Formats: sequence, structure tokens, C-alpha cells
Amino acid sequence: MKVRAVFFASLREAVDNDVLDLDIDDGANLADLRRCLAARLRADQMAAIDAADVRVAVNRRLVHDGDESMLAAGDEVAFMPPVTGG
Repeated sequence: MKVRAVFFASLREAVDNDVLDLDIDDGANLADLRRCLAARLRADQMAAIDAADVRVAVNRRLVHDGDESMLAAGDEVAFMPPVTGG
């Protein structure tokens, strides 16, 4: 299934992209999405995404650490640093 990862502010710069469209397995969760990203990105880029202060939203709803709800086709997963401007 296709899922879109969106990166804001400094994360956009760290990843060198604002959007990545990913193919992940049906029934995947955020941990699976992170593994998919790790396969495509450099270690320093993943370190920026995995920083403790990065917030994650699925379909514009913030999720908390440890939330491993299943993702669905067409979901948007946004990664936001602590200060995100317009």
C-alpha cells in the first residue's frame, strides 16, 4: 500500500525532500514505516527523524510515542520538529 511521509521545517532540510511516497505492507504501523524510511535514507537523516523531540502526526492527528496503530493506504504521516513555522 502507498503511504506518504511529509517532513516539515528543519526535517525537510535534513531529508533533502518534503515528501516521500512509500510502498509498505498492508497492516504496517509506524515502526514499519520507520524501517522503510531507514532503508531509503542515510543514517544522519534517520537520526534527525528519530530525535526525541520530533512530533509525528497521522492524517493531521498527533500520535504519541509507542502508538503502533495500523496505517492504511493513502495515509499521510507527518514528521515535525519542535518548532514548525507556516
